[in-house]
Amino acid sequence: MTITFVVFGKPMTQGSTRTVPVKDGKGGFRKRPDGRLMLIPIHDKGKELKAWRQEVASAARKAYSGPLLIGAVAVVFIFERPRPKGHYGTGRNAGTIKASAPSHPTTKPDTVKLARAVEDALTGVLWGDDAQVCGHELYKSWGDCYRLSVTVEALESQAPLLAQGSTSQADDSKSASRDEERHAAPAIEQSPEG
Repeated sequence: MTITFVVFGKPMTQGSTRTVPVKDGKGGFRKRPDGRLMLIPIHDKGKELKAWRQEVASAARKAYSGPLLIGAVAVVFIFERPRPKGHYGTGRNAGTIKASAPSHPTTKPDTVKLARAVEDALTGVLWGDDAQVCGHELYKSWGDCYRLSVTVEALESQAPLLAQGSTSQADDSKSASRDEERHAAPAIEQSPEG
């Protein structure tokens, strides 16, 4: 089974989490019974990351409305972004990409952090746990706008789920034959021992 969809918008990275002490309302900080400070996690991206995750989850729900995928899955994420103005010529060369412009975006954000945010957004929408993602293909490229193209392929048969009446825009027949080929047990030749 293969699920594909596109999300328009500037991708956000997963970022990092830091902890801060909880105020007690009296100018101090709340403490645990053992005397240590009570800490709460704060995400450094906050609202922007939440909005991005919601966009990704919404696009995934439009592409697939079946039950959560079971077993291993592989993903392909292509993160596109527009070239900066400095990559183009000026004057009569306006609109022409300079020879010195890089062929691929090699600046931050990095693809792994972008992918982590997308995987977290798809948890509970396409799969139950992002630990099910066993294969990754991650790309950054230039495009006409900020866009994420997602392909998710179930590496294990989803037959029990499909029998329950799943409705999706997935290509089940091709995936089933690829699944059988990929997971067929290899023939083992045994030689007689002397």
